[in-house]
Amino acid sequence: MVELQSKYARQRVDMAFDHAKELQVLTGKFLFDIGKPIKEMFEVALASVGPGSRGRGPERRAEARGSAL
Repeated sequence: MVELQSKYARQRVDMAFDHAKELQVLTGKFLFDIGKPIKEMFEVALASVGPGSRGRGPERRAEARGSAL
């Protein structure tokens, strides 16, 4: 009787372990699929700022509006 109970418990632990591994794989794939578009948007945003540019400070915002400070 005890042997059957321990066999059943061992099977349940193995099944839970397998489910945890599957969940980890699916979570990794999901995060990769979600992260890829975010990475691409970030790269596009960096490219639009241009090399050597530090963003739009007050002077650059004024130039963009066509007015002087």
